[in-house]
Amino acid sequence: IKPHVLKSFKYFIEFISVISLFCIFKLVGLKNASNLGSILGKSIGPLFRSKQITKQNIKTALGEIDKKEENIVKGCQSKVWLTYKKSEDKLFFSGDSNTAITKGLLSLLIRIFSGKSCKEILDTKLFFIGDIGLNRFIGTQRSNGLESMENKFRIIALSNK
Repeated sequence: IKPHVLKSFKYFIEFISVISLFCIFKLVGLKNASNLGSILGKSIGPLFRSKQITKQNIKTALGEIDKKEENIVKGCQSKVWLTYKKSEDKLFFSGDSNTAITKGLLSLLIRIFSGKSCKEILDTKLFFIGDIGLNRFIGTQRSNGLESMENKFRIIALSNK
């Protein structure tokens, strides 16, 4: 069997596992899901990713960032830095945060908005956040921070239109 087939199979199994866990977490409720997630993360998490690979993936997803005061996203409890470059009428974002969960949320937004035109960014509706109930899992403060980050992407798109 070719290595790329095995790698694809591994990612497929990881994807199915994550989707299954989201469904289970939704069924058991927020408090129990948090406890279950902690237990599962400690026991089977290392099987999926090493810390070195995880850190490298985060660095790749977020890009290099200049942590100046002017790059801070206002409205987030954690420190969040966001920069961008414009190339061929498309915006490419880089960012970072001082907390792991916020880094993950930021990398998700960067993945969604980076490489898109200003019009595409402004027209993008993040309906999945409500559909999967993400706000319930991350809490009010992080939900507000997520909204502030999303608004910053749109402000940047408006200023470059």
